[in-house]
Amino acid sequence: MEAQDAGDAPRGAGTSPLRYGLGMFGTSLPINLVKGSMFYVYVELLGLDAAVYATVYAVYGVLDALDNPVFGYLSDRTRSRWGRRRPYLVVGALVLACTTIALFTVPGPVADSAVGLVVWFAVFAITTEMADSLINASYGALLPELFTQERRRATANAVRQGAQLVALVVALALTPVLARGVLGPEGSAVGYGRLAVVFGVVAAAVILWTAFGVREDPALDAEPRPQFFRSIGQVLSTPQFWTVGVVNACYGAAMALVLGGLQLYVDHTLGGSALDASILQLVVIVVAIGMLGVWAGVVRRKGAAWTWRLALPVAAVGFVPLYFATDLLTGILAGLAVAVGYSGVLATNDLVIARVLDADAARHGMHRSGLFLAAFGVLGRLNALVTAGAVLSLAVFFGYRSGADPGPDPGQAFRVYLSVYPFALLLLGTVVSRFIRLPAAPDAGPVTR
Repeated sequence: MEAQDAGDAPRGAGTSPLRYGLGMFGTSLPINLVKGSMFYVYVELLGLDAAVYATVYAVYGVLDALDNPVFGYLSDRTRSRWGRRRPYLVVGALVLACTTIALFTVPGPVADSAVGLVVWFAVFAITTEMADSLINASYGALLPELFTQERRRATANAVRQGAQLVALVVALALTPVLARGVLGPEGSAVGYGRLAVVFGVVAAAVILWTAFGVREDPALDAEPRPQFFRSIGQVLSTPQFWTVGVVNACYGAAMALVLGGLQLYVDHTLGGSALDASILQLVVIVVAIGMLGVWAGVVRRKGAAWTWRLALPVAAVGFVPLYFATDLLTGILAGLAVAVGYSGVLATNDLVIARVLDADAARHGMHRSGLFLAAFGVLGRLNALVTAGAVLSLAVFFGYRSGADPGPDPGQAFRVYLSVYPFALLLLGTVVSRFIRLPAAPDAGPVTR
């Protein structure tokens, strides 16, 4: 189908929700390897001091937050024969593959140098996150632009969240066994580097396949190009930007702690192995995938906003049992509680954000989803400061500095890290969500739900 043919059809009619949604597998695969294993590889295996890691991570979080509006703004203003979003998906896919491989493939002389290791970590952690931001500023903007009715949008979102969960199975659940058993020995970072090559190549191929299947509406090119500072002012003056953004940031920070700390939680708190870490993550993710359909059904009956407000406290309470787990079996039982709430927020969060984007487009007469999502991303990416603070607290309160210097009670350290901190963050998000009045669904009429 030629690109211009899609302009004669309703917006998004030329784009398959399946093909669009499966793109999330590609965008999620490398970045979840980063979120799930970067802390473990650099601090536990390579011996980078936890306080140094926290400092670099805080800086990289601030820089990453700042680049989000720039990428979103560029995406919104782009007019090309390839569309507004596709060029950034293509370039971002190639860059992300290269930087992810470099991040996990640390040369021996660099790993043996304290300064060299810090510099290598800082450079490639920052560039990997920038590439991820470049991709997601455009990929996320396509959801409300291609699928304008909430039911069809919910279908596309369910596909992409399902694809993300499958990516979690591969990038999180299978990674410990693959990296520490199949592709490399236990106690070595070699397997993670080899796995990064596989994930980087597969991710780039999937993102490119999705990018060339997207049929953007050419009518949107006739809209005025957003002005940066004026648009930023209008975004910041939108009440839902701050309220929904804070809730989204709380959820993102909680999950960042879980993804980054789970292998260490299994090692130190549960006394488990790489296989145990894989089993625990696999069970949680599979249950979350199964629950995604249940939550989607609730969305169809009660609406995204109502379901979102229900899912947040369920997710918060789900982290409590992790504190009391002592072995793999009790860890799995606790993980099931996490899976239920996590799946609910996953099924609704983007739908809630899409409503805010729809209202902004209707109010100002232009689609600037990239910039608006990037502004949300500023709040979300700043959760790196929360993660950095949590990592620093391990050194300050529990004496954990690295795998070589774990302190007197690393089990309790990661018990708090993986349970208490996420619970507190999601509890805050739950409270804020109760004071938010969301715009109505695009196909629901003027009534706000």
